[in-house]
Amino acid sequence: MKNLTRIGTSLLGTWTAQTQLSTPQGDTMTAFFVAHFMPDPRRAHGCSLINCSEVDNNVCMVHYESANKLPNKCHDIAREKDVAWSDGT
Repeated sequence: MKNLTRIGTSLLGTWTAQTQLSTPQGDTMTAFFVAHFMPDPRRAHGCSLINCSEVDNNVCMVHYESANKLPNKCHDIAREKDVAWSDGT
Protein backbone atom coordinates (compact mmCIF):
# COMPACT_ATOMS: atom_id res chain seq x y z
CA MET A 1 0.00 0.00 0.00
CA LYS A 2 1.33 3.42 -0.93
CA ASN A 3 1.83 6.16 1.62
CA LEU A 4 -0.63 8.83 0.38
CA THR A 5 0.87 11.50 2.64
CA ARG A 6 4.29 10.97 1.11
CA ILE A 7 2.89 11.07 -2.42
CA GLY A 8 0.92 14.23 -1.64
CA THR A 9 3.89 16.08 -0.21
CA SER A 10 6.16 14.98 -3.05
CA LEU A 11 3.89 16.85 -5.48
CA LEU A 12 4.17 20.13 -3.57
CA GLY A 13 6.42 22.86 -4.90
CA THR A 14 7.10 24.56 -8.21
CA TRP A 15 6.80 22.58 -11.44
CA THR A 16 7.78 23.70 -14.93
CA ALA A 17 6.72 22.07 -18.19
CA GLN A 18 7.92 22.86 -21.67
CA THR A 19 6.49 21.93 -25.05
CA GLN A 20 7.58 22.67 -28.59
CA LEU A 21 5.11 22.66 -31.46
CA SER A 22 6.09 22.46 -35.12
CA THR A 23 4.15 23.10 -38.32
CA PRO A 24 4.68 21.18 -41.58
CA GLN A 25 6.23 24.39 -42.99
CA GLY A 26 9.00 24.26 -40.38
CA ASP A 27 7.79 27.00 -38.03
CA THR A 28 8.20 26.23 -34.32
CA MET A 29 6.73 27.61 -31.13
CA THR A 30 7.97 26.89 -27.62
CA ALA A 31 5.62 27.25 -24.65
CA PHE A 32 6.38 27.09 -20.92
CA PHE A 33 3.93 26.37 -18.11
CA VAL A 34 4.86 27.04 -14.49
CA ALA A 35 2.67 25.96 -11.55
CA HIS A 36 3.22 26.09 -7.80
CA PHE A 37 1.33 23.57 -5.66
CA MET A 38 0.83 24.15 -1.94
CA PRO A 39 -1.55 22.77 0.71
CA ASP A 40 -4.75 24.65 1.52
CA PRO A 41 -3.92 26.83 4.56
CA ARG A 42 -7.58 26.75 5.70
CA ARG A 43 -7.90 22.96 5.60
CA ALA A 44 -7.80 22.71 9.40
CA HIS A 45 -10.68 25.20 9.66
CA GLY A 46 -13.08 23.27 7.42
CA CYS A 47 -16.03 21.20 8.53
CA SER A 48 -18.94 19.25 7.11
CA LEU A 49 -22.17 17.98 8.61
CA ILE A 50 -24.87 15.66 7.29
CA ASN A 51 -27.96 17.61 6.13
CA CYS A 52 -26.00 20.87 6.07
CA SER A 53 -25.62 21.73 2.40
CA GLU A 54 -24.75 24.99 0.65
CA VAL A 55 -27.46 24.12 -1.88
CA ASP A 56 -30.01 24.59 0.92
CA ASN A 57 -28.41 27.94 1.93
CA ASN A 58 -26.67 26.38 4.94
CA VAL A 59 -23.06 26.45 6.05
CA CYS A 60 -21.13 24.32 8.53
CA MET A 61 -19.20 26.52 10.96
CA VAL A 62 -16.37 25.66 13.33
CA HIS A 63 -16.81 27.33 16.72
CA TYR A 64 -13.91 28.23 18.98
CA GLU A 65 -14.18 29.59 22.49
CA SER A 66 -10.80 30.59 23.89
CA ALA A 67 -8.61 27.47 23.52
CA ASN A 68 -11.50 24.98 23.32
CA LYS A 69 -12.97 23.77 20.05
CA LEU A 70 -16.73 23.36 20.31
CA PRO A 71 -18.82 21.03 18.11
CA ASN A 72 -19.45 22.17 14.54
CA LYS A 73 -22.88 23.68 13.88
CA CYS A 74 -25.04 24.19 10.82
CA HIS A 75 -26.17 27.79 10.20
CA ASP A 76 -28.44 29.51 7.70
CA ILE A 77 -26.22 31.73 5.53
CA ALA A 78 -28.98 34.33 5.05
CA ARG A 79 -29.45 34.83 8.82
CA GLU A 80 -25.80 35.05 9.85
CA LYS A 81 -23.98 38.39 9.99
CA ASP A 82 -20.49 36.95 9.50
CA VAL A 83 -19.66 33.68 7.83
CA ALA A 84 -16.03 32.61 7.40
CA TRP A 85 -16.32 31.05 3.95
CA SER A 86 -13.19 29.12 3.03
CA ASP A 87 -13.80 29.28 -0.74
CA GLY A 88 -13.98 33.08 -0.85
CA THR A 89 -10.79 34.86 -1.81
